[in-house]
Amino acid sequence: MVRGSEPAEPPSAAYSADLEVLGIAIADRPGTETVHSLALAHEFARAFRGDFDAVLHLDCANGTLADMAGDLAWQLGLHLEGELGDNLEHLRLFCEARRFLIVLEGAAPDDLVFGGRCSTLVSTEAGEPSPDPLRQLTRAFDAAGDWTEACCLARQARRVAHECFRIAECFEIMTQWRAMAEENDDRPVVDEASRELVWILDGWGRGDEARKLEQTRAAEFDRQLPLFF
Repeated sequence: MVRGSEPAEPPSAAYSADLEVLGIAIADRPGTETVHSLALAHEFARAFRGDFDAVLHLDCANGTLADMAGDLAWQLGLHLEGELGDNLEHLRLFCEARRFLIVLEGAAPDDLVFGGRCSTLVSTEAGEPSPDPLRQLTRAFDAAGDWTEACCLARQARRVAHECFRIAECFEIMTQWRAMAEENDDRPVVDEASRELVWILDGWGRGDEARKLEQTRAAEFDRQLPLFF
């Protein structure tokens, strides 16, 4: 087997045959392979990390595609402030130009399997939930059983999303929060989430949608005002 560099460490004897096959398929050249065992995927990444510019692990068993794209951008140090489609295209162009190994743990979203010089190893077995701070907040928000707690987590997630320039995820969280506020008949929170959504839509150049939502928000706000005669 010919590679650009030798494995960083001797491969584990327990996986030597499988590692040899994977090495030919995605270390010698760019490619995509799927395995069931997460342990095998981690062993490959450990043994062959010297063949790649960087090895990235991505939790694909939890959250939305926007969460996963934001997590990958966070690991790469990229600021992606656009809509999900634009962010995925930015990630594709960035990753395909580099010799990365991306380990997708728990699933294989087609939009996160890149070509070019990039190799992808998919483990159908899920790993630990992502340590990404924004994804941790999103998971906590989704699991919150108390409305006050959910509101606190939504505001924290919004702050972190802005700090990390991950606006697509903020849009998803604010949309979900607004719907939950409607269900809880919490008009101030509906207004707060709506204002954030209007700001995001304006920033994305979706002015017509922003104006429509702003008109709805203003009408709802007016209905909350007490009438004085």
